[in-house]
This record gives sequence, C-alpha cells and structure tokens, in this order.
Amino acid sequence: MPTNSEVLRKVLLNHFPEWKDFVHASSNREESESGFEVLSLPVREDLGGHTLSIYDLGDTFLLAYNDTKARRPAEQQIVFGDSGSEEGAKAVVEWLRGFIDERIVVVRFRYRWLWHSPYTLIFFRQRGQRIKKPVAVISWRGTYDYAADAV
Repeated sequence: MPTNSEVLRKVLLNHFPEWKDFVHASSNREESESGFEVLSLPVREDLGGHTLSIYDLGDTFLLAYNDTKARRPAEQQIVFGDSGSEEGAKAVVEWLRGFIDERIVVVRFRYRWLWHSPYTLIFFRQRGQRIKKPVAVISWRGTYDYAADAV
C-alpha cells in the first residue's frame, strides 16, 4: 500500500509533470519539524528565494509559502483524515490550481505589538477578499503584485 507521500507525489506529477525535479522521491525524503517534505518548488526568480513547499503530516497535507522575510511561512492545511490521501492529494491540486490561476495570493502584513520591534507575517488570501493595509501582495505570475516596500 502506498504511503500518503507517494500518493501525493503521483498525483502532483500527473498534473504538474514540469515539477518532476522538485518533487522528492519517497526514498530520499527528509523529515523536518513540519513532517515529510514532498515538494520544494522555487517561485519566480525575480522574487529571490521564495519557495512553495508541501509536507505530509500523516492525515494532513500542509502547503507552505516562504517569502524569506516573514517570521513564518504562509500555510494552508488540507486535512483528509479517513477520506484517504487520494482525496487529500486531489484537494492539494485544486488549491494549487487556484494559486497558479491567481485566485489565491500571498499577503504580507507588518505587525507591531506594544513596544516590541515590528515584524512581518504572511497569509494566503482569496484575491477578491478585502485586505487592510498590506505591505505586499504576491501572486504566482505577478499580475496582482503590490509592494509598499520591496517584495
């Protein structure tokens, strides 16, 4: 019986064959604090170091976008539980299509809490969703990019 990571890998390669160099084989997968990394994909060279990663957490797939500036990556969890990893993998592909089609964007905010130094956090948001005072918006192809500071 294939592992969740193997199922996700197969589904990803069926839908995104051009990502074959970025999908990790199950035999050499690395376990991190976030689980088993299945994909680590560089995003747009002009952004300098941004990555989209997918982790297998057992009954959940975690999609994480790291922009190198925020404290933590933007994260989206796909929980499949008893419905099976095949359904979870299909949900991951559906979410990725929304991100690639730029219906989902990454939004960076600057926070300041009391006297502490300001820091930035990033989140995934639906493109049409009202966003109050973002520092930056990042989209897959750059169509909706916005930067109050350099992205």
